Amino acid sequence: MIVHVSTMHMKTDPDFIKLTETSVMVLGHVFNSSFMFNKQTSEEYSIFKFKRKPTCGLIGRNNDWCLVGGNVLVLRTLADDCVRIFHDFKNIYQFKIVNDYSAQILINPWSQKASIWKIEIDSIKLTSPVNILENPINIFKVKDFKDYINKPTTEQIVW
Repeated sequence: MIVHVSTMHMKTDPDFIKLTETSVMVLGHVFNSSFMFNKQTSEEYSIFKFKRKPTCGLIGRNNDWCLVGGNVLVLRTLADDCVRIFHDFKNIYQFKIVNDYSAQILINPWSQKASIWKIEIDSIKLTSPVNILENPINIFKVKDFKDYINKPTTEQIVW
């Protein structure tokens, strides 16, 4: 379900929580509804309504895509105006940018399923009508991440 949140609501709502920000975009949520806002053009982009509050976010270096994590992984790409939901990914803890069109995903570092994944966005396939049947998104496991299992919870994770 995609929820439209007005620009005025985002700017003034006391419940707004910013997940991340660049010089151009702000990515955040009000309760379970996530959205991105272009500070220069005032355009807003609904992302996704999560079952619980999202836990983390990342905006691509060119401000043309974002990731939002929580009980699922959500990718919003502006080039094709598409929201992709990856239900197989649960308990997203953190993101790390790799380059213009890829990022790493850290899954709950204290669980038995703790792992690091990488998502790659093929910007050519994303926008080319010739490649419309080809999947522009590639997600693969980088490694298991067992460094924090049975350790106290902390906000500073080295990965």
